[in-house]
Amino acid sequence: MAKIGRNAPCPCGRVNKKFKHCCLGKIDWENLRGADYYANLSVRGRNIRFYEEAFSALKLDALEVVNRADYKRAFTAAAVRDIHEAIIRIWAPTTDLSVVLPQDSSPLTGLYVGEYELPYLTQGVSRHSLYADKIQLIDPFVYAVGVRDEYSPLANPDQYRSITLRFLDIWVTFLPWVAEGLVEFIRIPSDFDRNLYHRILEAQRDKLDSSPELQALVNEYVNQKKQSPEFELQKQHDLVLFPPDDYLLRQLDEMPGNLDDAQKQNFLRYVRQLREEHPYYVEPDKGSKEGYGQIQIMTTGSSYLEARLTAGLSGAYLVTDLASKWKEIEMDRAYAKVDPELWAPLAKAFQGVPFNYLNNVDLEAALRLRTEDRLEPLRGFLRRLWASASRENLYSQENAVQLASELQHYVNESEAEWSRIDQDLLKWFGGEAAFGAVTAIASGQAAWYAGAVAAAGLVNIGVAQWQRKEFWKLHPGAVFMDLRKRVSTKKAESL
Repeated sequence: MAKIGRNAPCPCGRVNKKFKHCCLGKIDWENLRGADYYANLSVRGRNIRFYEEAFSALKLDALEVVNRADYKRAFTAAAVRDIHEAIIRIWAPTTDLSVVLPQDSSPLTGLYVGEYELPYLTQGVSRHSLYADKIQLIDPFVYAVGVRDEYSPLANPDQYRSITLRFLDIWVTFLPWVAEGLVEFIRIPSDFDRNLYHRILEAQRDKLDSSPELQALVNEYVNQKKQSPEFELQKQHDLVLFPPDDYLLRQLDEMPGNLDDAQKQNFLRYVRQLREEHPYYVEPDKGSKEGYGQIQIMTTGSSYLEARLTAGLSGAYLVTDLASKWKEIEMDRAYAKVDPELWAPLAKAFQGVPFNYLNNVDLEAALRLRTEDRLEPLRGFLRRLWASASRENLYSQENAVQLASELQHYVNESEAEWSRIDQDLLKWFGGEAAFGAVTAIASGQAAWYAGAVAAAGLVNIGVAQWQRKEFWKLHPGAVFMDLRKRVSTKKAESL
């Protein structure tokens, strides 16, 4: 590594940390090599290194614009093997999570365990990033150490090409969030201890067997998944898209109906079109021994017990969108040491608030809350609101209803106050002048505009500017008013 300047970003990868304020005098980055280099990276540093190595394996520039077909073709067996080898280099089998995770702990970190299908995952991150310092996601990639060869992405990477594409899509989606330090991907303790994996699995089974209520929630979730469009798409994936054409023709010959050759060719053309359009279908590598066979994985990140253990290491509270996992969190109230400030019950209530626009909060909005110092007032506002809305059972669904009602009241109140300020501007300046005043405030040119209109005696622009600055301090709940307008505007622009 070249000589590192004192004011350069620290090589460990901690967000917004200069070398002189982080690792200078502690770690000799200029002479670190191999395993020692990876071992000293922060979680964010490991994430960034994974992006670099994954795109290198695909022979793509991370900023390069490629069409989906070319992108899918980049997921060769060799690239898949390289990606999984990179995971093991970055998170070596000797990794001690009890040392790594606390180093990057934040005052308010949410560990998400739930639906890892992208639409649901992005909604969870968007919603909870409004008040959390950061959201931790459990890396969905298989940790290949100790996996039997027939199921290993190292020994048999052909069968992991489709799932590697799907999981890397998750990583790519959150690349800007990782870069800003709002999201990080972590590994879990059982990755590095197979005995622990089996103990947790057995304990989770015992817990499920001992609780009919929990078992009913799990069964309900499984049945919903079986009936979901995603599950139907996966069945199509397995039964129609991946088998080779000659296999499909043999299946057609065995079906009643005696299709003629033209009908069979029409069917094959249809299947080929589906393959081309499917986001995770990959053409088999030439000479592949595995053919079209692909492993498919549906994950919720980890079991609840492992998530609790991981949260204890990183100082996080748990966030989920699954009823069964919320039930487990409720059952384990005794483990308050994982969440001493009781953010998890608030997270559950906030998850249930039916403000759909909260599922579409973008990175820019999440960052604005931080740069404008509105994050702490919003947290305090939510805590006060939840304290008045919550019932004796902290995890009751009724809390979400009450919280939504309280939030809507404050949003309406904020909108009324904002409208009053607008009406004052109209009263003082008239339509066109008021529009100019509002534009000037928004663009930071209020002082210039005030000077321009002062000659006409219209000096109340300063009052309006002061009122709008004070507005955000007095009405922290107005964040939701702002978010709704932003999401609505973006939707309108996309139409």
